[in-house]
Amino acid sequence: METQVEYQIRGEHGYMGSCYQNRKEAEDALNEGPNPDPTFGELYIEEVETRKPQMLKLELTKEEGQTLFELLDVAVKAGGVQVAKAALPIVDKLMEAAKQVSDSNPQ
Repeated sequence: METQVEYQIRGEHGYMGSCYQNRKEAEDALNEGPNPDPTFGELYIEEVETRKPQMLKLELTKEEGQTLFELLDVAVKAGGVQVAKAALPIVDKLMEAAKQVSDSNPQ
């Protein structure tokens, strides 16, 4: 199984909850401001080898795509910034797929 490297911000007492694809992103996040949760202790960046994600292909009707988009919108509104970070790549893929369909089927 293929692996990839991710960078996590950790503290003496746990993992802060975000993974970054490159060290610069992790450093920028670490330097954004003070530690939001002092119970984690001093923060540092840890390089972690993870399994490369397996791609999933999914075909949706236009209506199903719209429904998925609406469900993501509700989840983001309910879950805030952390959910938004997770949802954004999926929304981007949905928007790109919708654009490709509309470009290939002009009315």
